Amino acid sequence: MQTCRTLYDAGMRLLLARERYLFTEDQFLRDLDLMCDCERSTVALVVEVLSHAWCLEKLVVEAYPFLFRSHPDLVDAICSLPSLTTLEWYHPDETGIEAIRRIQGPLENVVMSFFECSGPQDPADVLMPFVATIQQLRAHYVIVAPSTVQFLALRYLRLTASKNDPIDTNMFPGFPVFHGNGPEELWREMRQFNEHRAQLSGRWTVLTEVAGNIFALWSLALDCKVATLIVDLTDPRDITLLPTLLRDTASSRLCLNVSLSSEISIGRLHNLLVGASTTKQLELVIHIQSGVTDSGPQILSGILRMLESSRVASSAAKSVLEYLDQTEDQPFLEQFTACIPSLRTLTVRLGCKPRSGWALSPAEE
Repeated sequence: MQTCRTLYDAGMRLLLARERYLFTEDQFLRDLDLMCDCERSTVALVVEVLSHAWCLEKLVVEAYPFLFRSHPDLVDAICSLPSLTTLEWYHPDETGIEAIRRIQGPLENVVMSFFECSGPQDPADVLMPFVATIQQLRAHYVIVAPSTVQFLALRYLRLTASKNDPIDTNMFPGFPVFHGNGPEELWREMRQFNEHRAQLSGRWTVLTEVAGNIFALWSLALDCKVATLIVDLTDPRDITLLPTLLRDTASSRLCLNVSLSSEISIGRLHNLLVGASTTKQLELVIHIQSGVTDSGPQILSGILRMLESSRVASSAAKSVLEYLDQTEDQPFLEQFTACIPSLRTLTVRLGCKPRSGWALSPAEE
């Protein structure tokens, strides 16, 4: 650690020594990482570097809050950066939040975690000055309360919620990628809240990609067109929710990872895809966990039955099975293609067995 601090200090001194060459229009410091542990003398050097860094575009702040509480001049230097577009601040407290609000640069990409704060933070409150410029936002330990604020330029959003508060989807209109996760106790109330907002302006109409756990995404009551839906089924409680989520999102491409276990048997999944009436491309991955009692033939039969109960017109599909008698491979492929007449490509991988890969590409008519 002492070596790291020494090198960091030396690096700052080198930057300043080469100020004449580095701080020109075509050779400028554009990316800086504020490390976790800085000596007092190094902080003074960082402040001096930042005072020249009028073209700095990306700042990664890994330092802990005490550094900024004890060095207000460092806070002022960060706030004064005029060209900053990417900010990754991993441990802001209230002092850090005030600094973020004062940043002069037009932030476009933001990553932050609020675990050092006295409580979860609302992105609309913290990032109010940048709602017109932020395109990508990743925030952890947040609340998202009803607000008139809208992130109009947003194209990617990833939130980790913190407590039993609803997510106000009206705040994030129009962006095409969403990832959501969080404790499950949040999501049921969120579903009820969002269902009542279906007629409000600012609702999402099209999303390019939606990914997350089924319970969290179900709670959003999306009611919009989703090009690609990516979900993992690992909890038996998700079995009854997935058909509703599929109807909510009307996805054309579904990537579904199913983990069979002692609690999730293939027999419980027969109606899993009944809501996939608009799905044109299916990627189905079956993982076999410990405690599974289903045999290889039962799993194959269950997959076929699952597809028969759906309206999937798949152009691609993948199935990963941890154990299966190889003599059953070819009959399974034939039955699979019979279930989906429009199938054009099928790849089956059978665990770690040698020669366990099959590929099927029916000839075009």
